Amino acid sequence: MFSISSQPKQKPRRKRIQKTQAELFAFLWRNKKDKIKRQIIYQPTSDGGLNFINFRTMVKSLRLSWIGRLLDGTDANWKAIPDFFFSKHGGLAFLLKCNYDIDLFQANFPLFYRELLGYFQELSSAYGGEPRKKFILWNNKDITIDKKTLFWKTWFDHGIYYVQDLLSEDGKFLSLDEFNGKFGLKANFLQYFQITAAIPSSLKKAALLTPISSEFLFSTPDLLCLSEETTLSLSKMRCKHYYKLFNEHSVSEPTGIKKWKEQFPNSLLDWRRNFTKIYQITKDNKLRQFLFKILHRIIITKKELKKFNIATDDHCNFCSKTDSIMHTFLECDVSISLFSNTIKWFNVIHKLNVSPSVEQILFNSTDEIAPLTSTQKRRLDLLLLYMKHYLYSCKVFSKNPNMSELQTKLQMQWIIEHCSLT
Repeated sequence: MFSISSQPKQKPRRKRIQKTQAELFAFLWRNKKDKIKRQIIYQPTSDGGLNFINFRTMVKSLRLSWIGRLLDGTDANWKAIPDFFFSKHGGLAFLLKCNYDIDLFQANFPLFYRELLGYFQELSSAYGGEPRKKFILWNNKDITIDKKTLFWKTWFDHGIYYVQDLLSEDGKFLSLDEFNGKFGLKANFLQYFQITAAIPSSLKKAALLTPISSEFLFSTPDLLCLSEETTLSLSKMRCKHYYKLFNEHSVSEPTGIKKWKEQFPNSLLDWRRNFTKIYQITKDNKLRQFLFKILHRIIITKKELKKFNIATDDHCNFCSKTDSIMHTFLECDVSISLFSNTIKWFNVIHKLNVSPSVEQILFNSTDEIAPLTSTQKRRLDLLLLYMKHYLYSCKVFSKNPNMSELQTKLQMQWIIEHCSLT
């Protein structure tokens, strides 16, 4: 990881990142084709992913973690070089709050710090950034001269930060004399005309309607508003924090969930809850993987085997009808009978009268089933999951389901999972 993130040349590094990521996915899928979109796999488990490492994002996060070191308040000797380059733009803390574009800077940053600013620009753009930053005059990608952003240190030192600083109360630009008198400067006409001409009219109109002060720039230099909901303490940010920010912003609904919703429009409305429950129902990794595959619709049936010429037909091993994931768990007579008898048995031993719907059985959506004690609910959750797994195993090995065998295995699984009634 360190050797890749610190490699000076970009093209070889990109290739190494791509190769490493490909090897990680080859390990995950056992050198077979991906079954779920990679973007989904990167997501947290509660969002249908596996928290799988996004190597490219990890490299970006490692680079961004240097911001905390650069802004930790110490005066270490190694900071002399970065401080020299950042001072040409008002310092790092100020620059990160600006509406900058790394490609429009006049100064040539060393590659390491150029990439750091580029990655932060990418993160800030993804979240929208601080709404007020568009009014900052300096390092603003919308205010350019000869296609380069501006930073005039003399003006900056005299407290000139915003477009609003150049406007009078009636919304017009101050005259040169008014401007010089207000800030105690001796700016020449050409300089003043350049910057006023560079400000877009739309930005000028927006600035007139937006009162602003310099407090958010300098009263808390360590704090940066990434969006209306997200505020960062830059000196405390570490690699894991940046990685989480990148990951959380790119969350999307899994394709499998979208397909299930087409067939069951009123189910999986809170699909994140279904993925979260995977890790609450059981500690058995095989059962967790099984429910994960159901929700993502990557359970293999005879339909898929026939499609890839692995099986000669697509007939169900139990009833000889056309097989599919829907048929396996919801339509096959053998499945319906097994599920019905198992739930009846559960009701008898617990003296209940629960009757879960087909959607509740398929997705383990038991939150609306009442009245149940916490132990009974855990047992029911595990029963619905285990009987699906048992049925599927019997189908794979062309074995007829046996109710007595399922009951024995379920009771053993309850004991293993500490679901006993005592």
